[in-house]
Amino acid sequence: MRLPLPQVCMNASAKPEEISFTREMGTSHAEFFRTLPRAVGGQPYTIEDDRIILAEGERQVPISLSPQRERILASVKLPTTVVAFQFSGYTREEVERFMNHFDLCFHRGGS
Repeated sequence: MRLPLPQVCMNASAKPEEISFTREMGTSHAEFFRTLPRAVGGQPYTIEDDRIILAEGERQVPISLSPQRERILASVKLPTTVVAFQFSGYTREEVERFMNHFDLCFHRGGS
């Protein structure tokens, strides 16, 4: 299932200068960092506190995590984290391909 990207900031050229958006994810920080290597498809990255930086040459993707919160549904508490993505040097198609793989890695069953 392909998820549409939210509206992004980009220039009119074929290669965007920057594409950035945030997404609320139902994940704890520990689970996020456990799934991260698979989700980024083997791309090299560094971790600085709650910020991850993927870098390949001049292309990079800083990913920032908000403080972890809890969403309460009836008597169930679910961890949530707002994740901010900022792509530099990627086309929209490359961002969509990356995010489809990323989302698939964090998908937990159901439909």
